[in-house]
Parts: sequence; structure tokens; C-alpha cells
Amino acid sequence: MYQILIVEDDRGLNQGIALALRQEGVSFLQAYNAAEGRDFWEKGHVDMALLDVNLPDGNGYELLEKIRKTSQIPVLLITANDLESDEITGFSLGADDYITKPFSLMALRARVNNQIRKTRSSRLQVYQSRDFYFSFQRMEFSKGDRKVDLSRTE
Repeated sequence: MYQILIVEDDRGLNQGIALALRQEGVSFLQAYNAAEGRDFWEKGHVDMALLDVNLPDGNGYELLEKIRKTSQIPVLLITANDLESDEITGFSLGADDYITKPFSLMALRARVNNQIRKTRSSRLQVYQSRDFYFSFQRMEFSKGDRKVDLSRTE
């Protein structure tokens, strides 16, 4: 199951995004603030993140930085900030895409599906044996349900 984390404080938009992206083999973790987003990231397996930049208790840039410390999953920033400097900040922190509000849900779906296609093709670089799992693409290692943190050289 491909899991997408949506961190968007506007409940209607959060639900609308999940509804627009719904498809077989995809599930969603829906957070409505930065703290919930961090909790989902730390506790669950996430294959992609859609992050609002302006959140009531922080911002999506901070969560993006946290994600990039341990993973290269696709991250799309969704924001009302339409200044070029905001977009450059997002890309410099490691965002894979930057989408300004208002946006078409069909265009968002196309962008997300493009990232899913790229990710699924890279999943060929995975080693799995019994309860050991290692993703070369995302540099993630786990034994059973427990994630093991490795340095870049390990």
C-alpha cells in the first residue's frame, strides 16, 4: 500500500485532496497541523508527503527539513505563498514540487501520480528477507516493525 501524508489545516481542502487522489493501492494519513504531521511522520511508514507551508502551529518547511534528514520520499508543498522567493526556499529545502493555491485538483492528481510512478519504479532497489527490509532509494532500514536509523555511509 502506497501511503501519502497530507498536512493541510483547511479541513475541507484536506478532505478534497484525499478524495481527488483516491485510487486503488493508495492510503492517506491526514494531519491538520504541524504537530500531527510530525507524529504521523515519526510513527508511520510514509511514501509521499503533501505539506501546506502555512500551518497554525508551525510551517511545512520545518517538517520538510525533518523529512529530508532521513528520507528522500517525494514531498510536494501546497501553499498560498506565491512569491518566487517562497518557491525557491521550498526547492532549496528539498521539495520535489511547489503548488500554489488555488489549484486544480486534477493537476494535483497528475503531479502526484507522476511522483508515484517514479517512486514505484525505484522500488526495484529494495532488499527484503524475512523481517529485514532495506530501501536503497530511500536509505531506510527496518527489522520487523522497528525502523533502524543508519548514517549515509552505513
